[in-house]
Amino acid sequence: MNKYTINYYRHDGQASNWQAWIFGDALNGAAYDFDANNGDFVQLTQHFVQDEIKVITRLGEWERQEMDRVIQIPQGESQVEVWLVEGDEEVYYNEPKIETYTPPTVRFIYDRKNKDYDDWNLWVWNTGAKDDQIDFDEIGDVAIANIEVGPSIKRFGFKLRKGQNWDQVDVDKDREINVSPTEKLTKVFVKEGKFEFQTIPFASAPSVKEGDITFFYRDANLYAKDAMDTIDSVQVKIDGKTHNMTYETENERFTTTVSSLEEKTYEYTYLVTIDGKTTEVSDRIISMKTENR
Repeated sequence: MNKYTINYYRHDGQASNWQAWIFGDALNGAAYDFDANNGDFVQLTQHFVQDEIKVITRLGEWERQEMDRVIQIPQGESQVEVWLVEGDEEVYYNEPKIETYTPPTVRFIYDRKNKDYDDWNLWVWNTGAKDDQIDFDEIGDVAIANIEVGPSIKRFGFKLRKGQNWDQVDVDKDREINVSPTEKLTKVFVKEGKFEFQTIPFASAPSVKEGDITFFYRDANLYAKDAMDTIDSVQVKIDGKTHNMTYETENERFTTTVSSLEEKTYEYTYLVTIDGKTTEVSDRIISMKTENR
């Protein structure tokens, strides 16, 4: 029998409320409780014949769950200890350092024609965090709710209602919000009585098509403060040349397309000017190949 020791960490400190659902080849799935503590982690130990198992961390009877993770016994060994961290797909075979965590958030902006927001709230499900009623944090010309979502959540459902007894419903259909896979903040704008709503385009890597590269720039901190328009200008520097980028007010980003590039690998940076001071910013993706056809 192989010995598996699994440590699990959650940023909210509630890991002891979760279980490990363990399954694999010739191994029926079953839930196992974390029954010990190991510093900031909770821990369980089980024995299996298999030299590889799969684990899904879950809350209750699948109220919430994370991704599949595969744990392997090292070759020539009969035991292994691993560390799992909420929202992180990696299986660590040495205890990792826990980084400061900011949960993904959806900023929900709701606009009613008569600005009558009393008793209105959101009903949400499958957020991976707090479900059911979400109250608005700010009310003025619009009402704003900040909805925390789980780190692996791609979309969740919502309805707008008045009161806790569903006295009124704005658009009596289930709707879904897609969560940005690349940013901590997703912004959506919803208008009274309209089924369709606006989701601000997600930050993305440059788009390459037939020798043209379209660049996008957004500063995460300024975006969170609704202050992207405080940037004076942005240029992209590629192949020794700089190209001015245009600010899209509605999409809260700068963009430009550089055309007719030959097929090769390029490195690029952004030149960002704020209050007259220019800073050169390297993107996470520093090279690419055009796809001439």
